[in-house]
Amino acid sequence: MGTHPGPTGSRTLTLNSVFALGTTISSVTLTTGGNKRDFLTALYNAGKNKWYVIDFVKGY
Repeated sequence: MGTHPGPTGSRTLTLNSVFALGTTISSVTLTTGGNKRDFLTALYNAGKNKWYVIDFVKGY
């Protein structure tokens, strides 16, 4: 998933309980500067009905 906050920045992304964060990525805070992109990668576990967040990079 990619996010683009537009020219002004300061957008919020809230993950609901279907997303599971681990010890390496314990929170997701978006880039506050304008015209930058952030990318979140998650894998789906059908047995647990969860998206495991495995990567989050920001500021592109």
